[in-house]
Amino acid sequence: MEIVKTIAEKVAEPIVDYIVAPIGRQASYLIFYKDNFKNLKEQYTDLKRVKGTISHDVEVQRKNGRQIYDSVQNWLSRVDEIIEEAEQLSNDPQHRNVACCKGPFPNFKSRHQLSRKAKKMVGNVAEVMQQKDYIESLALLPDLEGVGSTFATSSEKLESRKKMKEDIMLALTDPHISRVGVYGLGGMGKSTLVKEVAKQVKNDKLFDKVVMANISHVADLERVQREIADFLGLRFEETTIIGRAARLRQSIKSERSILVILDDIWDILELDKLGLPLNDHKGCKLLLISRRLDVLQNMETQKDFLIDVLNEEETWCLFEDMVGDVVKDVNLRGVAIQVAQKCAGLIVLIVTIARALKNEDDIDCWKDALNQLKIVDEGGMSEKVYSVLEYSYNHLDGEDVKALFLLCGSIGPQIPVEYLLKYGMGLGIFKHINTIKDVRLELHRLIGSLKASCLLLESSSNMEVEMHDIVHEVAVSIASRDQHVFKIGMGGELKKWPSEEFLQRCTQIILHLCHIPKLPERLECPNIQLFYLYNKNESLSVPYSFFAVMKNLKALGLTCMHFPLLPQSFHSLIDLQTLCLDQCGLGDMTNIGALRNLQILSLCSSSMTTLPSELGQLIHLRMLDLTNSGIEIFPSNIISKLTKLEELYLGNTSIKWEQEDSDEENKNASLSELSHLTNLIALEIQIKGAWVLPRDIMFDKLERYKIVIGDVWEWSDNYGAPKMLKLKLSTIIHLEHGIKELIKGVEDLYLDEVHGISNVLYDLNGEGFPLLKHLHIQNNGKIQHIINSMNGRLSYVFFPKLETLILQDLNILETICDGSFMNHSFARLRSVKVKCCDQLKYIFSVPMVKALYQLTEIEVLECHSLKKIVFVENSMAIDENIEFGSLQSLTLGYLPAIDDFYSGLLESSTTTMQNLSLDNNVPSSFIDSKVKFFNLETLKLSSINLENIWQDDYVSVANSFHKLANLSVEGCNCLKYLFSSSIIGSFPNLKQLEIRECEIMEQIISIEGRNGAATCEVGLPKLETLVISNMKRLKKVWHSQFDGLKTTEVNNCEKLKNIFPYDMQGMFGSLETLKVSNCGSVEEIFQLTSNKIHIEEEATTQVSQLKKLHLLDLPKLKQIWSKDPQGIVHFHCLEDVLVKYCQNIEYLFPFSIAVKLPQLEKIMVSNCGMREIVANEVGAMEEKVIFHFDRLHSLVIWNMSKLDRFYNRNHSLTWPSLEELWVVNCEKLKL
Repeated sequence: MEIVKTIAEKVAEPIVDYIVAPIGRQASYLIFYKDNFKNLKEQYTDLKRVKGTISHDVEVQRKNGRQIYDSVQNWLSRVDEIIEEAEQLSNDPQHRNVACCKGPFPNFKSRHQLSRKAKKMVGNVAEVMQQKDYIESLALLPDLEGVGSTFATSSEKLESRKKMKEDIMLALTDPHISRVGVYGLGGMGKSTLVKEVAKQVKNDKLFDKVVMANISHVADLERVQREIADFLGLRFEETTIIGRAARLRQSIKSERSILVILDDIWDILELDKLGLPLNDHKGCKLLLISRRLDVLQNMETQKDFLIDVLNEEETWCLFEDMVGDVVKDVNLRGVAIQVAQKCAGLIVLIVTIARALKNEDDIDCWKDALNQLKIVDEGGMSEKVYSVLEYSYNHLDGEDVKALFLLCGSIGPQIPVEYLLKYGMGLGIFKHINTIKDVRLELHRLIGSLKASCLLLESSSNMEVEMHDIVHEVAVSIASRDQHVFKIGMGGELKKWPSEEFLQRCTQIILHLCHIPKLPERLECPNIQLFYLYNKNESLSVPYSFFAVMKNLKALGLTCMHFPLLPQSFHSLIDLQTLCLDQCGLGDMTNIGALRNLQILSLCSSSMTTLPSELGQLIHLRMLDLTNSGIEIFPSNIISKLTKLEELYLGNTSIKWEQEDSDEENKNASLSELSHLTNLIALEIQIKGAWVLPRDIMFDKLERYKIVIGDVWEWSDNYGAPKMLKLKLSTIIHLEHGIKELIKGVEDLYLDEVHGISNVLYDLNGEGFPLLKHLHIQNNGKIQHIINSMNGRLSYVFFPKLETLILQDLNILETICDGSFMNHSFARLRSVKVKCCDQLKYIFSVPMVKALYQLTEIEVLECHSLKKIVFVENSMAIDENIEFGSLQSLTLGYLPAIDDFYSGLLESSTTTMQNLSLDNNVPSSFIDSKVKFFNLETLKLSSINLENIWQDDYVSVANSFHKLANLSVEGCNCLKYLFSSSIIGSFPNLKQLEIRECEIMEQIISIEGRNGAATCEVGLPKLETLVISNMKRLKKVWHSQFDGLKTTEVNNCEKLKNIFPYDMQGMFGSLETLKVSNCGSVEEIFQLTSNKIHIEEEATTQVSQLKKLHLLDLPKLKQIWSKDPQGIVHFHCLEDVLVKYCQNIEYLFPFSIAVKLPQLEKIMVSNCGMREIVANEVGAMEEKVIFHFDRLHSLVIWNMSKLDRFYNRNHSLTWPSLEELWVVNCEKLKL
């Protein structure tokens, strides 16, 4: 029988395969009809979202001039075809008929065919979705080649560096390691590698914050504290290092997880003095970079990584990649390999020599490079570095670029560009150049040349340049050898001056923030050309005869000095070209008149009230810089004598300019003297009142200017534009005083109370402001339109380069742009901010929105008549979709009249409003499906009378808000709920949610949406922070969709009885911080029991990550936990517990929690009614209990009149780390 059974089974198998399986497959099309269409809709919805993101990225890359791969374009075309087919199938009338058929005889044939197509289409969608990651990687091409990016990109190909990066990342994720060290010789690429690690850490979101600071040779703790504070958004009020350290430590501890990177550590750094937590913040990790392992070990690093030289294979790989295809020439390749080998695997040498020889096809140059390297082949590594960098220096093209390199070394390693200009001109580096304008162009070219040779680094600011410390050392060495430069850098000490022989040959002396006990009466340096002293000793003074034997001095810089009287020896400086007395206290300056050949005079940030009349004797002066000085009196008839001035900087000064026709005796100059400066091309000036402007003043020759007129503006430059005007003019007449000519070319324009203007574009600039980048208008009661083209006068592009538009307190402004406009108008606009414009009814028209494809920020506040953000003039276009493809931030607040975001209605009526609703009983959504936000990350809504923010439609919401990360809703008193359950899955990237003062809101997530959709099981997977405040009717905070929350704050919610209801057990496992305050009905925080009858299930113990628990002013709170959580949830991670003003609370901890708090550091209990800290254990035995609080360092018990015990049974307490103990007004307590 077994044989027969086996034969039967074998025979049956193919029958099943060939008959039953196909029948089952065909039947499945009928059975799973709805599932197939549901899957199709979900799949192609996701595909549309992905396609939108990639399309946007591609467009950005294309606008940046980058090539897009054909495979990307082909993929996008294929996706369009699939989406179109899927939508056609979903909208097929047969599908709707079949789907809605409720009769007993459904159309099986149609059902089968449609289901089969849907199933096949799902497969097509899945196929292109599988290619998504590959396509995304192609869509985002690497940056164009630059100094910094080339090496970083090339180094990614080096296996040793990739492995090192992975190992460092692994160490940073190790919970037992808090300090990681990276060390190695200078020039090994340590900083570059660590920056790549920081970038990866950010991308992987391993830490909430990543901060980086550079320590340098001498640790300037104040500067480092400021650098770290900038990353944290912290502003110090403290004035001492200790005070700032305390604030910094407090701020860092408030971060859940933070990585602090300290680069270029030369000696042991006192981390505690700096303000970094030592071992009392597990979320803080340090990544320390130094040349020396012993420094790291003394700073107690737990894992150290040596960044060593590259092996020969990687050396050649990097060298070949950077030097170009020239090494493929067989005649050169052999020599090139030898040159690479001589670089000894040191990255800085490889990069430097490769730059010098890039695309060099002359074999003799290669042989010369090899010979230079062979000279020191037997030498040490430092000699190799010096040799290679000197080789690069020797091959710089021109003596001017070499001189600039050595000047950078003398002043550096961080050098303000203005220093290079001022001192470079004084030293005559820029030969045969007649104007400062041309000097600036040449300086820019030379800096570019040095960067291209890797002798200068890219800087975060275009105001300064930087040198790698090794390059700086070599530059100083060459300057000392070839130019007899004497330099003592920051933190050093001038113990004795060089020998008399050296001083006779010395050409430069640089003393930068070093300790100088005293200057000699006279310094005999007959050949010196540059003397630079940045003082740190308040008592140091310059003797009157100090400069007597410096007749060849060309440039003199004295910073932070005090001069009651300028030295008499200034009379000896007959050939001085540049004098910088910055941040000095200046008294009698009459001796300055002796400097007859002076071309540049800088008195920036120096304290003085009056300029000497002798200044008028400096007739060769080409630049005068008094920025931020205390000058009030600028004597008349000085400016008019300085006819060679090309640049005049008087910004942020308080000069009291005289009126031109004043009858009073003129103590101060009048602005009419500026008309004598026919060579002036750069002017920065602050004028308190427009009345001092001469009627005939002309500024037509100015090429750079920052002019501030009026007392409402601060001297600040938010954008760094070279042409800035800030105007407060009492009448438009003042615009005729040369100002209107400047407006034609202005890039940054601020207008306050400029009367007589109703149409900004027409009244101020008939050419459309072709160069304007930033426009700020405020306090005007006459302007009706920024642009009015309704009369057809505008036939040109306007505001083609405008990036920022700010409008504030324009009382009768009706429209920003009234009428149509030419293409490319507003093409670069990125930010629009409108505030307190009470007659404005809408912000954008539809044509304007279509032009704003670069707009990233919208902020509209306190506009009481505003009805729409976008208005449709043509009612036929009301169904047209609009896209804000680049918008990242949208803030709308205090707009009482606004009814929706986008429509063609400016006047409300019952009939029209009903037509806009889904039905007569349901209000329309504020943002409907016609508005698309593909990249919106931040949405803030406050004090708006809206009843629904978005439609209850998953697809439309998901398309617009899938990148939303921050959502804040405040004072929206008509909102009953924030999300419907049908759309909650449309916000996959939401990280922070804040809800405040929404009076009628009873729930955050409605169980059913307006269309009765079933609850969506998809939650908010990335939501980490939830803040709820002043929600009077809210009955429930926690939802199953919030199970990833890390921080929750609840304040003043009167209806809440508990924070975590029973049915949410196990859903708060990620929570780390909980703050609950001023909730009058809360009786318990964690409800661990239920009054409902339910079937007991086998419990699994949850592990809570809760670290901080703060409960304040909860008058009805009885218990934090409704019962002892033993066996239900562990709270082993608790670190900080604060409970205040909870009069009905019975105890602080259940017994099972109190005995297992290994991480607890702080307890503060104040003004509560509890009798004991730890509740009795149910069924506890009488043996003694020991409570171990090994990490507790602060215990504060304050005003606890009922508290009489810690625990009601035999017990003892251990707290070996306790540092702070306060027990105040607790008469009954016995510890």
